[in-house]
Amino acid sequence: MRTKVSIGAIQPLALKWMAFLFTAGICALVTVGFVGSAKPGYWFGLILVALLLAYSYFKTLHTANIYVCDSHFLIEHAIQGTLQKDLGLYRHIESVYFFAYRVVFSDDTHYYFLPSFKGLWQDFTKDSQGYSNYVRRLIGNAPSTTPSSEPAPSAVG
Repeated sequence: MRTKVSIGAIQPLALKWMAFLFTAGICALVTVGFVGSAKPGYWFGLILVALLLAYSYFKTLHTANIYVCDSHFLIEHAIQGTLQKDLGLYRHIESVYFFAYRVVFSDDTHYYFLPSFKGLWQDFTKDSQGYSNYVRRLIGNAPSTTPSSEPAPSAVG
């Protein structure tokens, strides 16, 4: 049996929740501070706090740890839990914006993840499809799970 191979940077799920809650707590304190002081930059400060909270949500709770296993993708998502997707459903990887990628499956689902150094290196040194090709090579090394056309040996008793 093969071990799972990550296609992105790994972040423990408990650490993701702790980081988001810490950021939300800081944002709440800053918001209370802005509400308590009616300074001219009040609305600008609240907008910055909201943007920081949205960014923290995306980078911590919305991104998943994605692994290539023997016969499937293992997706550890902080909100949706642990999911499995068949290797045959893999379509491609696309860059969404600065240091955020998503893996797209043929059943119209996609999951965001933070890139690994090796994947970024493939993307920057090869071509725009470098990360997708890197994952295709990982899938190619995974054992096939499709049933063979040969009949299974029967037990002779």
